Amino acid sequence: MNQFRKYLLMVAALIMVSMSLFADDVFVTNTPTTPVPTQDVDNPARKAIADECDFTLPEGIITSGDVGRANPCLISVIPSGKMLVIEFITASANLPLKQIPTLIFMAATEKLGGGSLQANYQIALPVGPRTVANRDNYLATHMVRIYDSQENQLTIVAGRSSSTGEAHFVVSWSGYLIDVP
Repeated sequence: MNQFRKYLLMVAALIMVSMSLFADDVFVTNTPTTPVPTQDVDNPARKAIADECDFTLPEGIITSGDVGRANPCLISVIPSGKMLVIEFITASANLPLKQIPTLIFMAATEKLGGGSLQANYQIALPVGPRTVANRDNYLATHMVRIYDSQENQLTIVAGRSSSTGEAHFVVSWSGYLIDVP
């Protein structure tokens, strides 16, 4: 009985090897009417997008909300019928010595009926700065997933521990646009 099993196993292996040796090649045709997919077929509606906010807080100003004008970092690139998905954020701060960036976040304000709901996304910067030319520099990069639609208002706000001197902030983000059903 054992011999018979070995014989059957060997015949099955030979059949599988011979089938693979004589299999037909697969040819793919790429014509305008039947193109070969070359994008993420699971998410065909994605369209990459990136932007950057670069702003300075003058002497006497602690947060970008105190500047007394429209926030310099309002994200308003969302076309009608699309939703923005932010997946990567990089933030840097260049401050006078001994100052600490106290606040860098993205605030999404969603309008609901007569009111609104705000969600804040904190972007943490490292505790120990790198000092260059008598200025403290902070840098952080984060993977996130923040959704924003045309009806919402996504704003980047930055602040610092003291209003002495001038502070410079750069916040970059990247993600993609998707179709809204």
